[in-house]
Amino acid sequence: MDFNSVNGQILDLCPNRPEPGQGRKQRNQKRITRLGGLTRPQRIARHLWRMCMGLAIAAAAFFLGQARLFPGAIRESNVLVVPVLLALLLIIYWVIRVMWSAWPAPLFRRQKVRKAV
Repeated sequence: MDFNSVNGQILDLCPNRPEPGQGRKQRNQKRITRLGGLTRPQRIARHLWRMCMGLAIAAAAFFLGQARLFPGAIRESNVLVVPVLLALLLIIYWVIRVMWSAWPAPLFRRQKVRKAV
C-alpha cells in the first residue's frame, strides 16, 4: 500500500492550483515593493505580528480547544484563558515597542574617518 493513496485513490498532496487568498498576498507584496519596501521597524513589527498571532492561535487551540483534557477544577477556574490573553498582550506590547520607540537602534554606527596628515 502506498502512503499517498487512500482506498486505492491517489491523494493530491501538492496541488498546482493556488491557495485561497494567494492573489491578495501577491498584490500586497507588489504594492509594498512599489512603495519602496518596509523600514526596519515595520519589518520587525510585521514578523512579530505573524509569530505572536501564531502563538495566540496555538495557545487558544490547546488551552481552550482541548479544555476537556484538563482537570475539572482548572476548567471551572478559567485559568485556561490566561495563556491566550498573555499571548495577545505580548503582541500588543511588542508591536508598540518596536513601532513607536527607537528600540531597534542601528547595530553599527558609522564613524567619520579622519585623513592622515
